[in-house]
Amino acid sequence: MMTQSKGFTLIELLVALTLLAIMATVAYSGLSAVIVSSDKIKKHQQLMADIQRTVLFFEKDVRQLSPRLRFTEHETYVPALEAIENNNILMTFSRGGVYSPRIMPRSTLQRVAYKLDDKEGSLIRLSWAYVDYLSQDDPVKMILINDIESVKIKFLNERGRWGNSWGSSLTGLPVAMDIEFKHKKLGVIRRLIPIYSDPEVSLKRR
Repeated sequence: MMTQSKGFTLIELLVALTLLAIMATVAYSGLSAVIVSSDKIKKHQQLMADIQRTVLFFEKDVRQLSPRLRFTEHETYVPALEAIENNNILMTFSRGGVYSPRIMPRSTLQRVAYKLDDKEGSLIRLSWAYVDYLSQDDPVKMILINDIESVKIKFLNERGRWGNSWGSSLTGLPVAMDIEFKHKKLGVIRRLIPIYSDPEVSLKRR
């Protein structure tokens, strides 16, 4: 007597395929959520790294401010620190602390400027290898961070008064700076930086 083999019915196969499709959808949704979350974390970490780098550059530059004036090719002197907004230039200044190799010794001073690009929201650091650079010399350009809506800088003078500009005279540096960044996502970031200038540095070129 022959026995009849028993298989799956069409309905059973359809049910199994439906369950498999549901499980695959749930698994994909979970994996997609993990990927999106990981991408957000990476972007946030990069943003925080950019903020830390920007603040670090500002603090290092400001703490190394030098009273050394800039001598131009027109035989005129420019203040050691000038913060009168011009072409989105936030401030330009002389700073020390630059490494000078023994093989090719050079000045430990350089000229630095900070610029805000309103269109891109980019905060840019410009630097020249020498304080007395020529106007046609191209600076080294570094974009520190994007999505900056505004930058406000205040200067504390020796009399204890705050001002929004600096550079009306050729001598003297502020006692401290109050720097405020407004970022599109992080909001307001503020730093108060004291300034310790070296009185032994010559005000004019050597």
